[in-house]
Amino acid sequence: MQPKEIKWPKHLPFFYLILFFTFLFDRLTKWLAVNFWQEGFFVWPDFWQVKLYQNNNLPFNLPVSYPLNLILIIPIFLIVIYFLVHSWQRKQTGLIMAFSLVTFGAFSNLLDRFRYGFVIDFINLDFGLFANPAFNLADLLICAGLVLLIILLFSQKKEPI
Repeated sequence: MQPKEIKWPKHLPFFYLILFFTFLFDRLTKWLAVNFWQEGFFVWPDFWQVKLYQNNNLPFNLPVSYPLNLILIIPIFLIVIYFLVHSWQRKQTGLIMAFSLVTFGAFSNLLDRFRYGFVIDFINLDFGLFANPAFNLADLLICAGLVLLIILLFSQKKEPI
């Protein structure tokens, strides 16, 4: 008996086109942050500030500095690449999208770490009592991929034992 052929969704190339342009926009905004936004400005007064922040730590501001952070990040990045390739081989569209979001975001931040020794963050939102660390568009890609991955993992049907 032949295994059932899985058809590729038609939206996947469109997804990668949007992802590629988001990656380019992230690189452009980081360049702008380094060259023009050091002093910063408010997009929305007392709430949304755009200013250059040098993130020397691990993701989520965990305090591990360069070059030790590269030693920790590169293996994780390679594991994500492995799961992306594995998802392609199995034609698991949702997982392909989730791991692609994480990969593109992580790659952009990894480029920063290699070039500058830190990640360029430039978006800072102030919620009053809750002060979040600054972030960038690549961080949003990573978070979106992780949220999608969690949704996919919890929505899978469990096989009876």
